[in-house]
Amino acid sequence: MPKQPLIRLAAPILLLTQLPACTGIGGVSGEMPLRIESEPSGATVYVMDEALGVTPLEVTQNQLYPAAYDAGKADLYGKIVIRKPACEPFSQRIKYQDFPKGLQATLNCSDRAQPSKGSATAETAPAPEQSSQPVDAPPPEQRTKPVESAVAETQPANPSIKARLQRLDNLRSEALISEEEYQAARKRILDEL
Repeated sequence: MPKQPLIRLAAPILLLTQLPACTGIGGVSGEMPLRIESEPSGATVYVMDEALGVTPLEVTQNQLYPAAYDAGKADLYGKIVIRKPACEPFSQRIKYQDFPKGLQATLNCSDRAQPSKGSATAETAPAPEQSSQPVDAPPPEQRTKPVESAVAETQPANPSIKARLQRLDNLRSEALISEEEYQAARKRILDEL
């Protein structure tokens, strides 16, 4: 008879310990950091047109994809810009899949323009060639134009995504959904970008 109560107690404990592994809870967090490094280091990192600090730096998902933002800044949503005096600005749109890998940016600086032409990289899976090819002045303009056209094509979706994120934030603030449900739903919405 003593084994019966132990089995009844062990089953729920086992279930509770394995539940996060099955649902992904714990791996999805609005505070998941994105490690940003640059060569040369000490470059200023801008997110949503605000300077957050200098490289090396960690930026959270909530900083990069805020639940509420000015509609005039829709093109900056999810975009990191790295600037350093005497260097060309570096910009890249970050996707959820980039967070575990981090961002490594080699800036093209005027005092070391020749060595960095061959080594300009952004080590993120979705766009390593995009960031490594535009080293001279004309290609960054070419890189910016397709991004702007992509933003123009997705512009109708941005107000919808913004409204969904704000509605989700309201549900969480009113305690109508749990933090885990909030994070999972937020991830699904952001993955649509």
